Amino acid sequence: MRILLYEGRTFSETKALDLERWLGSDQYIVWVDMVGPSPDDTRTLREVFRFHPVAIDQVLDHKQRPKVEEYAEHLFTIMNSAQVDGSDVYFREVDIFVRDNLIVTIHRFPEPAIDEARRRVNETCTIKGITTGYLLYSLIQVIVDSYFPVLDRIEQQLEHLEDEIIDQPSRDKLSRLFHTKRTAAEIYRIAAQQRDMFSVLMREESPIINQPTLRYYLRDVYDHLLRIYDSANTIRDNVSSAVDLFFSAQSQQLNQYINRLTLITIATGVLAVVTGFFGMNFDTMWPIRFDNPNGVLFVITAIILTISLLWAVLERQRRQ
Repeated sequence: MRILLYEGRTFSETKALDLERWLGSDQYIVWVDMVGPSPDDTRTLREVFRFHPVAIDQVLDHKQRPKVEEYAEHLFTIMNSAQVDGSDVYFREVDIFVRDNLIVTIHRFPEPAIDEARRRVNETCTIKGITTGYLLYSLIQVIVDSYFPVLDRIEQQLEHLEDEIIDQPSRDKLSRLFHTKRTAAEIYRIAAQQRDMFSVLMREESPIINQPTLRYYLRDVYDHLLRIYDSANTIRDNVSSAVDLFFSAQSQQLNQYINRLTLITIATGVLAVVTGFFGMNFDTMWPIRFDNPNGVLFVITAIILTISLLWAVLERQRRQ
């Protein structure tokens, strides 16, 4: 558990927990960051911070959808950050409690979004005063913006995948397409749920977001969510088009195989005709006799010329 204390426009990390003195004064803002949470952290949530039991149970579940809930003395928010690793995208739940001059963030694993939000707040707090509402906005902004590099990476991977499909369609590429579609659908779902949260956050009577300027900032984040929502939907459509491209490329590849097999079949038939004609059991054979010393060379030449003529005709038809 990390405890950050904001005092005099500076954030400092401390190990002591003197909430009675800190929360009783407007000069302090306390940011508590928990990883887990551990049993001791859970006990702190219940007995020290006195958060609602329903909200604490949702924190322990780790499988909640993005949402925001208002309780009598605090606000509880669940967000999902995103991070890309190779071709996989990981979504992580971040739980946020906000009340008066206290904000508590909880996550199961080390969360880059928390460190980024802390860095931005450290740069801002030296210029202007900080409130818990501004801290909440900073966290939401960083978490929402974490989707943009993920979407850019997915779009790049999809473009490369389309080029590979045109060159050589395979089952592995089709599986990667469906994996991309599932990822885009998950981003689409999360963006839609996080978008719905703003109907509560931007209400004028909200006790946490009680500064008009913060609502302007939240509107900007809301606009980012709309862009993410539209981008995820566009990626899903592009994946559907890529699937159609896959089957078209596969059909074209199959047609090429069939054309090659057809050429081999025709060539084999021609060879059978030529060899069968010259292998007939007659005393004399036109245009040469059996005892002609150049007979074998003549037959081989006839076979080569016939196959070459057949290949030229089929190649000309293919190019038309």
